[in-house]
Amino acid sequence: MHHKGVQSPSYMSRLFPVLFCVLFSGANAFQHSLLAQQPNFGVYVPKETRAFVYTDLEKALEEPNLVFRLDLSGQGLTEFPEEIVQLKRLEMLDLSDNKLTELDGSIGQLTMLNALSLGNNQLTELPKEMTQLSRLTELYLNRNKFAYFPEVLPQMKSLRILNLSFNVLFKVPDELGEMPILADLNIAYNNIRPFPMAVLKISSLRYLRLDNNPVRVIPAEISNLWNLVNLSLFNTEIKSVPPQIAKLTNLKSLALSNNELTSLPRELASMERLEYIDLNYTQMEVHSTFEILGAIRTLKYISMDHCELGLLPRSVSKLINLREISLIGNELQELPEEFYALKRVRKVFLNQNNLPPEDLKRLKASWSRCEVSYD
Repeated sequence: MHHKGVQSPSYMSRLFPVLFCVLFSGANAFQHSLLAQQPNFGVYVPKETRAFVYTDLEKALEEPNLVFRLDLSGQGLTEFPEEIVQLKRLEMLDLSDNKLTELDGSIGQLTMLNALSLGNNQLTELPKEMTQLSRLTELYLNRNKFAYFPEVLPQMKSLRILNLSFNVLFKVPDELGEMPILADLNIAYNNIRPFPMAVLKISSLRYLRLDNNPVRVIPAEISNLWNLVNLSLFNTEIKSVPPQIAKLTNLKSLALSNNELTSLPRELASMERLEYIDLNYTQMEVHSTFEILGAIRTLKYISMDHCELGLLPRSVSKLINLREISLIGNELQELPEEFYALKRVRKVFLNQNNLPPEDLKRLKASWSRCEVSYD
């Protein structure tokens, strides 16, 4: 049974956090990502000064030339504090978790800005002056009220990270394909349909999240994104995966959960870098699926929670490099002998199955260095 709009028990973050954490926009991660960026202003400033994060605007204004990072998140702001523009060296600005309904055009005066977080406000548009932020590489607009893609964004050619998740977007403009160095695009949790073809023109993309959008079909042109490392498409109403996805030769992580999938293309077996696959809440044909997965020699992490699996085929033995596997909420009644032979596994999750106690005891004894989770 599918649970639309609900991801399976936080397994993605538990199983493979490294590939996914870059796609989320927590305040700490946002600030940490800027610590290494230190543009040369012509005047030496100690590293400690650049790294210091001000949280009080009044104190920041006392020494405006020494303020590089300002965090005013969660301070109940209802309008943009125009005094901020006095901080001419500001590199990082966090205005998330406030009550902003619009952004003043004066923000364009912060020309040294590298990263800007406006998440969790009530914004519906952006001022045209944003194009003056020629150094801006990271922009977080998640959890606002954007119904239309802000017109100014495709003109911001310096952007590398763009997060527009959890808005009410229904369309992506063709101009988005003209962003030459965009590497990380998160437009999950909107109402985008069909698949945004403009995205397929951004060959620089490495991380793409389209989760919880009814795109329904993955176009064959997905192969254009040859730099892609992480592709997340859970709960997108897709019913098949095109064979061209195997041409994403740099892909390491593929999330396809909460879709009406019953099979994978055989071409997937040729992938040489894929390490993680999420097939939670799908109805995969078990034998063909494990034949394909077993052929992917780099595969280390598999999640197939709530897939109505009644058995594991003997071909599971081919998963020689497997490190972690989650099979929560299936209908397993026994484990094949070949499963016990997977000596490189370090974590296995078998909760909510029908396995006899003796199988679980044997598993723990066979995998003494493995964390085995079960009821």
